Amino acid sequence: MLPNPDRMRTIRRFFIREFWILGLLITSLLISCYLISAKKYFWNDELFSWYFIADHSFSHMLAAFGDRLNQTPILYFASGWVWARIFGASELSLRLFTSLGFCLAAVVSWLTLRRSYRFWPATIGVLTVFCTSKLILSQNAEARMYGLFVAVCSLGLFLYDQLSRQLIVSRSVLFCNLVVQAAIVHTHLFGLFYGPAILLALILNDRLQWGWAALQKRIRIYASFFIGWLSLVFYIPAYLIQTEAGKPHSWIPQPTIRDLTDFFAFHNPFLRLTIPLAILLIAGLQVFIVGTLAASTDQAWINPNSQSTPKFSLLILACTFLFVPVFTWCVSLSIRPIMFDRYLMPTLFSWVILVAEMADRLIFNIGSISSNNFHHSFRWFPRLSYILFPLILVTYLVFQPIIYGAYFPAGQAPDLEDNTYGHYNLPIVIQSSDWFLERRFYSLQKERYFFILDRELAEQEASGLFGLQEYKHMEAWNRRYPAHFAGHVLTSQDFLQQYPSFLVITRSDYRSKCSYKVTGANVAIDWNTIHCPQWVAQRLLNNPNYQVKSLGPIGGGYQTVLLVNSTQSLSRI
Repeated sequence: MLPNPDRMRTIRRFFIREFWILGLLITSLLISCYLISAKKYFWNDELFSWYFIADHSFSHMLAAFGDRLNQTPILYFASGWVWARIFGASELSLRLFTSLGFCLAAVVSWLTLRRSYRFWPATIGVLTVFCTSKLILSQNAEARMYGLFVAVCSLGLFLYDQLSRQLIVSRSVLFCNLVVQAAIVHTHLFGLFYGPAILLALILNDRLQWGWAALQKRIRIYASFFIGWLSLVFYIPAYLIQTEAGKPHSWIPQPTIRDLTDFFAFHNPFLRLTIPLAILLIAGLQVFIVGTLAASTDQAWINPNSQSTPKFSLLILACTFLFVPVFTWCVSLSIRPIMFDRYLMPTLFSWVILVAEMADRLIFNIGSISSNNFHHSFRWFPRLSYILFPLILVTYLVFQPIIYGAYFPAGQAPDLEDNTYGHYNLPIVIQSSDWFLERRFYSLQKERYFFILDRELAEQEASGLFGLQEYKHMEAWNRRYPAHFAGHVLTSQDFLQQYPSFLVITRSDYRSKCSYKVTGANVAIDWNTIHCPQWVAQRLLNNPNYQVKSLGPIGGGYQTVLLVNSTQSLSRI
């Protein structure tokens, strides 16, 4: 049967009238990714992605995936591997893969909100979060799995909204929900929190909307969630090996109450404080102006018969997603620290919904005010204000990703200052694995760089929370990718036997010691409190067979270059 021409024209007009905003949003996020990528080198975490995705053999990538490296399910690496076969594995290519995930998440969340909210509230809800969050804008230009994670969670949001509207759904919808739930848990382990959060929201909504009796008719829907999650059993063998890298502890410190409350403040990882304040300011301005103008008439300016219908199902999901950080915080305190802001990225949908609800309630009810309530000189105001004020705000929002990208600081080549103090032919030991990986990837003199494996030192508390995990990571890299690392990741004994003279690039306070008793997300950002390599302090400074001389700082004073000579080699000169 041919589609109704009138219906097709209506759909076409809807696309033209409303979908322009999605085009602007996608363009802004992609431009931001491009601008940042042009100024930013791959860093440690992105290189953990690159070696897998750029692997020429899918089977070899799967074997490396099952080692003590990325503690993450397979979907991102498998889909990224396919992407790289088509578009290459350059910095821009892999980051655009991530950015497209965020674009998809923004589009799907807008489509979901548009079912329940008017155009402007839905638009402002999505743009406020996706265009202003520093966490999102930074991850939008990183070759990691968070774009894909947010994208599949947005599909979970879309299907949740559909399931909450219908008591009985088709098999195709059930199958789609099963696939999406499987994708959520196969993209990031925190999918095991967000998938159940969607199911919990659905059960609560079903209870409120249809009552207990109707829940029996929804068993097939609930079962589709569990079947999707059960597919994760195929990942368990690899997971058990991957988790060995984080035993007996991982690099994540125990969170504080501040880390939890940050997720519920206006100024949180997904929301800039200025945007809600701008919405409140515009709302107050509208109410003041409309109230003043309407006061010149004898009629009430609020229609007593109008009522705001709460979008209960979406608000319930917003609450369950906001509960995930609470649950994660409790697990981190009672069992094992696992709380970190980017792991909780899908909580952004809570703020998308809440901002849309706030915008709908505070600002845009003015659009329903009858112009007959105003003096004839001001009857143009309700419609104009409904268009003008949101348009100004949306224009501001949609340019924020581009501004963020334009002002993003340009990085410098990892090895730019390594030859500052001469000694061009000496090998260079890099104390931190992230600096080593970056130099081995970018430097034209990559054969000069070495990383030292010393398990005895890595197991000491003085090495910090990351010490032993770093050792296991580098051991696995050397084992799985010998073409990149063989002969350059060596034990302390092997290296010292081969090279009597060498340089060391280490942190400026290379004598300092770390402790396991550190708390707070700010500690994880300040890497010096959880990572204190001890090789220089304990193997060289305390060894009479070696003479250590500080040549000077590099990297803005954060790093320092040391010249090390064996006293035996000096005596032979």
